[in-house]
Amino acid sequence: MSFFVLRMQKQYGIIGYPLSHSFSPDYFAKKFREEGVDAAYKAFPIISINELPALLQANPTVAGLNVTIPYKCLVLPFLSISPIPA
Repeated sequence: MSFFVLRMQKQYGIIGYPLSHSFSPDYFAKKFREEGVDAAYKAFPIISINELPALLQANPTVAGLNVTIPYKCLVLPFLSISPIPA
C-alpha cells in the first residue's frame, strides 16, 4: 500500500495599498531560498481592509501576513487567537 503526502507550500505576504514600493516580496523570497524554507512571499494589494476575509478564503495556504500602514490598527478586529499545535 502506498501513501502520498500532499504538502502545500506555505504562503506569506504583505497587505496594503499601494504595494509597488515594497521591498518585502524580494527580500523574503531571497531569505526563504537562502534558509531552505519551503515557502513563498507575495504582495496582496487590497484597497480596503474589508477585503481581507475574501483574500484569506481565496488563499488558504497563507500562514502569515505583514500589514502596512494604515491597516495596522484596522486589522485588529479581524484577528483571532488560536492555540499553536504542538
